[in-house]
Amino acid sequence: MNQEPRRIKRTCFICKENAVWIRQVYNPHISDWEDCAAPICEECKRKMESES
Repeated sequence: MNQEPRRIKRTCFICKENAVWIRQVYNPHISDWEDCAAPICEECKRKMESES
């Protein structure tokens, strides 16, 4: 089984519209893939930064 890090496409966690590429790594302790970051698009990141 290939356990090298991979990238997959997910939808944005906040707006549920835009697609985002997310890096995943394989965790042998749970025998499943884990996301390295939350799937948030650039537009939503900018909105969050401007609000704070």
